[in-house]
Amino acid sequence: MNSEKGYFKLGLFVIAGMTLLVGGVIFFGAGALFREYLTVETATTRSVEGLGVGAAVKYNGVTMGKVSKIELAMWQHPDADPSKMEDIRRYVIVQLQLDRGTLPARNIEAIRTNFRDAVERGLRARMASSGLTGPPFIELVFLNPKTYPPTTLPWTTRETTIPSAPSQMTEVVTSVTKILEQVQQADIPTAVSDLRRLVNHTDTAVTELNPKELQNKAVALIDEVRGTNKRIHTILDNPKIDPAVNTVMEDLPKISARLRDATAQVDDILRDPKTKEMLANLNDSAAAAAPAVLDARRILRQLDALLSAQSQDLEAIVVNLRQVLQNTAAVTEEAKTNPSRLLFGEPPPHFTPGKSK
Repeated sequence: MNSEKGYFKLGLFVIAGMTLLVGGVIFFGAGALFREYLTVETATTRSVEGLGVGAAVKYNGVTMGKVSKIELAMWQHPDADPSKMEDIRRYVIVQLQLDRGTLPARNIEAIRTNFRDAVERGLRARMASSGLTGPPFIELVFLNPKTYPPTTLPWTTRETTIPSAPSQMTEVVTSVTKILEQVQQADIPTAVSDLRRLVNHTDTAVTELNPKELQNKAVALIDEVRGTNKRIHTILDNPKIDPAVNTVMEDLPKISARLRDATAQVDDILRDPKTKEMLANLNDSAAAAAPAVLDARRILRQLDALLSAQSQDLEAIVVNLRQVLQNTAAVTEEAKTNPSRLLFGEPPPHFTPGKSK
């Protein structure tokens, strides 16, 4: 009798436990069972190592859904074209389920329109991880659409598609890889040799410098600057300078006014119609004088040619004229000293008184 009561209690305990378990599952899973999801896809050619079904889909750290499927694109989109199939094999499709309660629109068409607009503004899906050792998840971010343009997929998608972008860790690894490739391609020994040669040349140039001489020249320059500074202060401290400077400063407005008046007068003269008429007449006179100048130059050339041709005759005439002038001078001198000889010829014989003729 006691054993039957024990079995009864045990069975009642088991039934109650099962009831509580089923009730808990229904209670805690009812929200997920009745929750509506929007399925979207993203395709990438990069590795999705570590990402699993059920991983979170987050936007700015807020969970919006989960990863529902991860598979190769060639499983969903086989193609008979070998070249096209070769391109399809590079892709991995990640299917995402987004909670429609987290989306602003409720109509499915409005939701898809919003997604297309967001993709044009730079909405991208990429892998991320919580810290250094946290589980990976899919992150929805807005990036520069010019830097991360959407990729044209080699198949026709049936779901709303979000273009993929490389993860931050992938970009870091890619950048480091490029740097290592550049380092490997660089001629390190030659660069080190050039650097060593540059250091040697620099050391030689520094050694050849005479620091003591440079120091002496620097000290001399500083002394000279100090002396010049003292002389300037001496000149400026001269009491005769201040009145002169003040006088000059007082005269500056007057000088400026005079310059403005002179400038205004010059402008008035230049604007005067008579000045313009005079300049026009000068132009006409210059134009009319040009032929006269040409005629004068032609006459001068003709005179020069004539003088060159008659130079010998002119020289003989000048010589004869000089002789005539000399003879005239001699006759004039003779007329002054002995006018009778000029009139009667030879002078009379000399007569001495007391002697017979």
